[in-house]
Amino acid sequence: ARYISWVNGMSQEQLVLQRFRECTLVMPTWFIARSDFDAVGGFREEQCEDLLFLLEHVARGGRLHRVEGDPLLTYTYHAHAASHSISRATLLRHRAAALERAVLGGWQTFSIWGAGRDGRALFKALSPEARRKVSCFCDVDECKVGTKYQYYEYSVPVIHWRNVNRPLITCVALDRTDGAFE
Repeated sequence: ARYISWVNGMSQEQLVLQRFRECTLVMPTWFIARSDFDAVGGFREEQCEDLLFLLEHVARGGRLHRVEGDPLLTYTYHAHAASHSISRATLLRHRAAALERAVLGGWQTFSIWGAGRDGRALFKALSPEARRKVSCFCDVDECKVGTKYQYYEYSVPVIHWRNVNRPLITCVALDRTDGAFE
């Protein structure tokens, strides 16, 4: 229910901005011009074909748009969907690679908001070159602030969120605290 609420509650701008979190348009609901489909090269014959297509479409300048108003299609997301067989690590590997190509290549350094599971997982999924650009993690958890995250040869400080410098990537779970600051 949380996923459906998230995917149906995004603004037009969030459809693009949150594409590295998850596929922001549920694949069975897509309408796309054949020329745009062909420009991306169609679907790859591998897991995550919808996510890979969406990321490549946007990387090539393609737009994302959701039709507002009455639903044109009702999609049922169920426990036996093929999506559930794809590991978190596989999804994250694809998202991190797309994030590096689309965003991180132009940044000298950046911070990661969230020294918990999601932030650390993103750090591990980044290429060595991108990992070297991470200046710090920031967090609201006082138990983490002042520590260092050690991953092989990388040692990254965890600072208080009020002291973080931009740019930053946000890696925190949403909607798990009933609206409290996450």
